[in-house]
Amino acid sequence: MAAGVPQQVAGGPAPARPARTRLGWTLAILNGLVALVSMLFFLAQLRVGVLTWLMINTCAPIAFLFVVGFAARARTVMAASAVLLFWGGINGLIVSGWTPVTAFAQAGHILMVLAGVYVVVEAVRARARRTLMVGALLGLAILMPYAIAQRAWSAANEEFLQRYFSGELFRDAAR
Repeated sequence: MAAGVPQQVAGGPAPARPARTRLGWTLAILNGLVALVSMLFFLAQLRVGVLTWLMINTCAPIAFLFVVGFAARARTVMAASAVLLFWGGINGLIVSGWTPVTAFAQAGHILMVLAGVYVVVEAVRARARRTLMVGALLGLAILMPYAIAQRAWSAANEEFLQRYFSGELFRDAAR
């Protein structure tokens, strides 16, 4: 048996509470810090409203969900966050571009994907496949209406998004 993996009674359910490893703590702390900094940047520096922040910076709330799940040792919450971590992290890596301006965001996206991998590996190693599946379904139940709302918001705010993706919004905030 691998070190740090809780033992499972033959035929019994997997342990409900995931182990807290150094890697898990590192990912939780780094994801939490990146999410906090990005949240403060959008809300305090760019001065966008909470709804706009939720629509253009989905990564921070997703990372916070992982951190809460990890801190509470709630495997289902962590599994729900994994779906969102993969979605936000991979989309962010594709959409945000690779420039010096986006380097911090891209580091956050990489951390999100790593946290998603951590959640899946931890659950599989603990033989918590059922919990992983329930959490994944919960994550999809959160993601689908959110993605629909985000698309509707994006269609209604095209001019703002042009300013955001062109960097104009950042230049205006720097003044």
